[in-house]
Amino acid sequence: MMFTGNVCLILRLMFWLGVVSGATFAIAEERQAACDDTGTALAAAIEPLKALCPSPSSGISPECIEALDARYWNRPVQCNLHSNLSEGFRYRPQWWPQPRNDTVVWRQVFEDPLALRREVETATRDPACRLREGQIRPDLRAACKADSMARLGVLQRACRRVLDREDETNPYFAGWQAEWDEWREAIDETEDDYWQQVAEFDESELHFAWLMTKCRAVPRSALALLDLVRPPSIFRASHDQRDELVAAAGRLGSVWAIGVGVLSSWDRGDVAVRTWRSPPLPLAYVHWAMRTRDGLAYLLAARGEDLAGDAPLFDWRGLESAFTAEQLRAARPVARTIRAHGWPPCGGAQLGDSTWPWMDQPTALRTKVLRRRIDEDGNIRWILNEDGAEMWLKDGLTYSATPGEVTYITYHSRMSMATLRRWTDADGTERWIDETGDEHWLDPDGTEHWIELDGTEWILLPPEPSHVE
Repeated sequence: MMFTGNVCLILRLMFWLGVVSGATFAIAEERQAACDDTGTALAAAIEPLKALCPSPSSGISPECIEALDARYWNRPVQCNLHSNLSEGFRYRPQWWPQPRNDTVVWRQVFEDPLALRREVETATRDPACRLREGQIRPDLRAACKADSMARLGVLQRACRRVLDREDETNPYFAGWQAEWDEWREAIDETEDDYWQQVAEFDESELHFAWLMTKCRAVPRSALALLDLVRPPSIFRASHDQRDELVAAAGRLGSVWAIGVGVLSSWDRGDVAVRTWRSPPLPLAYVHWAMRTRDGLAYLLAARGEDLAGDAPLFDWRGLESAFTAEQLRAARPVARTIRAHGWPPCGGAQLGDSTWPWMDQPTALRTKVLRRRIDEDGNIRWILNEDGAEMWLKDGLTYSATPGEVTYITYHSRMSMATLRRWTDADGTERWIDETGDEHWLDPDGTEHWIELDGTEWILLPPEPSHVE
């Protein structure tokens, strides 16, 4: 589904006239609450930009960047996810409401990146801002710079993604201009929505080129990872702390982080909202909509609660047109039940608090024990469960087998995970973070521990000697 919304034809006409006459583009101060422009409206909006920026991947003139600033500077960051090449240029998330007063726009991200990072770094060093499991403190939102945390997360992810594509040391992302040429050639002229595809492609390329220009000007120190925030997994396309920063911002009451930031998050766990005793229902229902099969019903419930209040939190334009009549008809009775039930939510997935943004471990809620044995060839085998399933490393490969079954190779397992960071804590215990973000440590007898973000503590016992007859 695509973002939809109303288009102001008068402003669009003024914009076009400004291009034709060579007038200076003015950056509007008011924030755009909705993600607008689809179909013919999108083509009309970017036509003057294409005239000023005929080949954005080859270079951008001062006139071009001025025009792109006018379009994107005060635009919500969620409006252009489709220009992320790692998802393909046509990637658009499902329709989602934008906060009226608490959205994140690109101006807030790029205006002063160094000051933004300093604010967040200072907040992460304040123990009062490092909330524990199940805690949410919207009263600390200003003091702990929750909004700045969300904005820094956006900055990290946007710039690490686009700058990767001109890093010649990275063979997977070098030569981003060639990528756009390949995408353009792949557009199918026989498709009914061909012109929609062309418009989306053109706008994606323009937005990507604009991001590239902005990110090149960002000091690299502003993009450096924060020491007290969990490092990212090496499996991510971009190594940033965006998800961790958004989770921390959500705990501290950022409306954008709770209601919108989860949309492009790798970890869509609950940002402690379920433990909030009396949350604003529109915000809580919007947050919950992403994590339940009744997502549309929760959006409808959120809209009903929001518009019933004196100061709506979200802009609901485009909701009705983003879904089919059948979908809306099926969701409405569920929405009525949700509103009648109140809070906490009824139905859907009942998730716990599984987002853990800090370097130290969450509290262990349960334990699981893994045994190890040394086989006749000297390999250390992990005994995975009671049926005897085992896993071991040999010659750089990971093997697994169950008694009576054929041994097969697997290419990833906990036992072969890379280490991202290693340090010694205040008690002299060596600790390390693996590529999924879990923290490990050893007991004096060699027993290894780690706690996953859902609170499961794994205890890996020392290897048992083999008993070869």
